[in-house]
Amino acid sequence: MRNRNSEEQIIVQKKAIERAAVLCYALEGFYPPKIDHLEEKYGLIVDRDKFFVVYKTFGSNIRPEVSVYRLWGRMDD
Repeated sequence: MRNRNSEEQIIVQKKAIERAAVLCYALEGFYPPKIDHLEEKYGLIVDRDKFFVVYKTFGSNIRPEVSVYRLWGRMDD
């Protein structure tokens, strides 16, 4: 059960990042090169105590690739 819950949290975090990136593209006309822009301008919250996020960009008009990984021992709470 705990493993399933942590997988769901990873999916929720990934979808939040992707939604913020798409919103940025819709409003500003570009995908930001760094996730920091999404946190500062769109209120995205990334729980860096629980997740390691890879946010890869390929250009301002190409949707970024987002991967979210669980940090071991950090999903118990």
